[in-house]
Amino acid sequence: MASAPDSKSGGWGFESLQACQRIKGEKMFKGISKYLSEVDHELSKVSWPTREELYGSVVVVVVLCVALSVFIFGVDFLLNHLLMVIF
Repeated sequence: MASAPDSKSGGWGFESLQACQRIKGEKMFKGISKYLSEVDHELSKVSWPTREELYGSVVVVVVLCVALSVFIFGVDFLLNHLLMVIF
């Protein structure tokens, strides 16, 4: 007996899995195991930066943060004194 197509699958033959349905015991653990296995597989594909690349990136971020902080401080200081002179 065929069921009417639902909005989630668009009638393409997929089983509907409503949010309120519960996945029981062993099936749930197989799903978690499969998920963790896929995560491990995907992480093995990642090209991790070398120590030198990571160090270079950290230096760039720290220098830019300090430069931006000094710039914002300078603008704030100038605007503060300008407003004190005007008012």
